Amino acid sequence: MRSFVRVRDGKYIGGVALGLAWYSGIDVRLVRIALTALAMLTTGGLVVVVLYLILMLTTPIVATPADLPSRE
Repeated sequence: MRSFVRVRDGKYIGGVALGLAWYSGIDVRLVRIALTALAMLTTGGLVVVVLYLILMLTTPIVATPADLPSRE
């Protein structure tokens, strides 16, 4: 079973986008573009930023992608 985690290596800000990309199987660049677009182009941009910060503060972090739990 997969669990959502943040990854310290390869992160730009908090590792949330990298964790979301790993969890969903989507390229990390697409996740980062989507999060940025949602934050900048929608009226709920503040909501996206607050949710990102909540995920950053509450999600467990792993050191490297090799430490990621199995995707099965």
